[in-house]
Amino acid sequence: YYEHLGCFLDSENRTVPYEKIYSDYMTITRCSKYCCSMSNYTYIGTEVGWECYCGNESSLFIPMPQTDCIHGCFGNQEEKCGGYWRLSIYKIDCPNDDPSPTTTHIPVTRKPVPTLDEVLDDIAKIQKEISVNRKETTAYKNTKVSAKDDRMSSKSIGIVGILVVLLPFIILFLLDIVTWVSPGARAKNVTR
Repeated sequence: YYEHLGCFLDSENRTVPYEKIYSDYMTITRCSKYCCSMSNYTYIGTEVGWECYCGNESSLFIPMPQTDCIHGCFGNQEEKCGGYWRLSIYKIDCPNDDPSPTTTHIPVTRKPVPTLDEVLDDIAKIQKEISVNRKETTAYKNTKVSAKDDRMSSKSIGIVGILVVLLPFIILFLLDIVTWVSPGARAKNVTR
């Protein structure tokens, strides 16, 4: 809970002198919660849209025109968070956080502790249920397949590689044919 008291002068000595926080998400509620979390302060003051101060003393409050406190809070532009050296001051009522003592009954059910054999049986069942056939995994299947590459450069490299491997065999084959077909070479072969 908070109540707007108005626009007041601030100074280097701070009109609301305790605890301070700066936030790009400042709202009156955020400032109020912060001051209540630090101590049970009575007043909060917001300044230039993102500053928050806490205090308990109202004797330093010097009223200023409400038009001096025109900055919207950075976290909610609908709320007014002071101005330059001007505080929008609110009286706050911090909630009492002392919880009343309560008793909670938790029902308890007793279950016998399993034997070692029962635990081992349960482990075996779980292992059987979660076993994985490694040959069915994509990691295994991917080791058995070459990656297809349709780029022109890879096709050219493949063709050149085949030609380089086959070229010596082709040359030897052609030499044998030339030797067999040429008439002088055949006569030499016959006389031997």
